[in-house]
Amino acid sequence: MPGTTGIQIPPPLNYEIKPPQVETLGDALAKSRLREAQIRQLQLENQQKQSLIERQKQAVAPVTDSSDLRSFGLYNGRLWAIFTKGEKTWYVVGFNEGLRAGSQEKIPDYFASVSFGDVISAVDRFYSEPENILIPVTDSLMVVRSAFNGMPPEELAKYVADFRRASISDAARTGKE
Repeated sequence: MPGTTGIQIPPPLNYEIKPPQVETLGDALAKSRLREAQIRQLQLENQQKQSLIERQKQAVAPVTDSSDLRSFGLYNGRLWAIFTKGEKTWYVVGFNEGLRAGSQEKIPDYFASVSFGDVISAVDRFYSEPENILIPVTDSLMVVRSAFNGMPPEELAKYVADFRRASISDAARTGKE
C-alpha cells in the first residue's frame, strides 16, 4: 500500500479489572489446620528418624567382648555386620552343609531355590533393620528361607517379631543390650 511505513500497531490492551481474591474465614481456617497437620506429620517423621538413628547407634555399639556377638549362645547380627563377603558366603555354605550332614536322611539343600549370593543379600537387608541385630544368624537364615519360599508377609512379620522379642529378652537377661 502506498504511504505505509511498515509499522504495525499492536492490538489495544485489555484493561479489564478483576476484583481481588478474598479468602473466606473458613478457607483460611482449613488451610491453617492443614498446615498444622503437615507440621505435626513432619515432626513425627523427624522423631521416628531420630529414634531409628539412636537404635542404629546402639545396635552397632562397639563390641567389648565376644559375648556381644552372641544371643542365646549363637552368633548374631553384630558378627554378621563385621564379616567380609567371603566369610558370609562360607557361613551360609557351612550352615547348609551342616543341616544336610546332621540329618539322618538325605535332605535337599536348605537354599536350593536361590543362590548363596541372594541369601547373603537378603540377610544383609534383614540386619539393616537395627531391631534385628540381636537375632541369631541361624534364625535370620530361617526368616530369609521362609521369605524365599513364599511365606505371606503378615506371617513373616509375626515370625520376625517373635525372634525380636526373644532376642531382646535374652539380651536383658544377660545384660547385653
